[in-house]
Amino acid sequence: MQSIINNTAFVGDYFVANQTSVPVAANLNNIVAVNQEKYLRELLGPIYYERFADWYDTNPTRPANETFEKLLTGTTFTSTWGVIMYMPPISKPLKAYCYSAWNNRNATQTVAMGEVETESQNAMMASATLKVVNRWNEMVSETIATWEWLNKQLKNESDWTTWVNQARWYYTQGIFKRKNRLDL
Repeated sequence: MQSIINNTAFVGDYFVANQTSVPVAANLNNIVAVNQEKYLRELLGPIYYERFADWYDTNPTRPANETFEKLLTGTTFTSTWGVIMYMPPISKPLKAYCYSAWNNRNATQTVAMGEVETESQNAMMASATLKVVNRWNEMVSETIATWEWLNKQLKNESDWTTWVNQARWYYTQGIFKRKNRLDL
């Protein structure tokens, strides 16, 4: 599947230093490629992931598909409990998911001797954990809104109903599980 986001998406709260330099851009785009599929498969399930990927890859002549178009653009909707919710474009939680993967990957560096932590003599040690946990928890909220919208949108489709029944445990696992300040 073509990438929904790329290395240039990591700005603001999702800042990654030197994201346009060739080696960093290549690493970021690799992380996006791997984690985009992982995130979308966990959210959409295998059948709807394949349908969405096939639809997305037909750019620029995509056939009309309101569900997939709104995944890309976001929408406001009324949940099944009557609460007005906003589902952001899928690029937003995807960016947070990839940002977490980027930061988890960069805690150490792989060198010829093995795994090492960098140490600077003229700097103080700092941790990106708090920042990453905040972005992760935002992603969880956005993912839950997307899940609610998908359930409302696709509730009468048998393939979706089957996926929802198989995926019930996701509300306590994976992309639906919040982290605390200790990154646990």
